[in-house]
Amino acid sequence: MSHAVVAEMPAVGPTFQRSKTARTGDTECVNDWRLTNQMTFLKGATLSFRKYRPYREGWEHDHCEFCFCEFADRDAPGVLREGYATEDEYYWVCSQCFSDFVTLFGWIVRKI
Repeated sequence: MSHAVVAEMPAVGPTFQRSKTARTGDTECVNDWRLTNQMTFLKGATLSFRKYRPYREGWEHDHCEFCFCEFADRDAPGVLREGYATEDEYYWVCSQCFSDFVTLFGWIVRKI
């Protein structure tokens, strides 16, 4: 079992902070606070790295499905403007969480 060290990251929002380590290459259940029920809708999903755009009109932002980092089409501290999205652009994953969980979730990456 290998461990990847994740760089110390600033708090995300008032109470969320990223894990300092995450298992990679381990298909067993990973003990990480970011994992909830994402397997039900992201297991084997096709993701593309892209600039954020709202899912529909009136939708101002989204959050990483794992760590809750904010995605938006605006410049602001801590706001991400690009990341990995499902083909319908409904689910978003930040680069760090993508790196931490790509093997566990078996994501297919499509270049756009």
